[in-house]
Amino acid sequence: MPVCVLDSTALDELGSPEWRLALLESGYDLVVPTVVLAERWTGRPQDQLLQVGLRSTRRLPLDEARANAAGELRDKVSPTRRRAPSAVDAVVVAVADHEARRDRVLVLTADLADFEALRAHTSNGRRITIRRT
Repeated sequence: MPVCVLDSTALDELGSPEWRLALLESGYDLVVPTVVLAERWTGRPQDQLLQVGLRSTRRLPLDEARANAAGELRDKVSPTRRRAPSAVDAVVVAVADHEARRDRVLVLTADLADFEALRAHTSNGRRITIRRT
């Protein structure tokens, strides 16, 4: 089953039943690295739609291997850019790279430039597609 890894901007869309259903009907396994929640979760009542959307996802805790991979990706990209991509963005791409060992992976984000720069340094980048949310 192809995987769709969601970054924090894609989490904003996850509250939309139509958007979420379209991805699920397309056969995607929706994956959210738990570190991404730190960028979007507020604990306020407006998080209710996000909470409902998260029920359709597989949440992946940040393990040491993905944390190390994300740090290495950031280090490889840093010399080529004015500013390094965020650590959370690097984790999303490291998770996508890990998942791409088995199947195609779609990453949804609003930050195409940083994600493409990170993807360029992955082992399985040819199996990863970055698209705008």
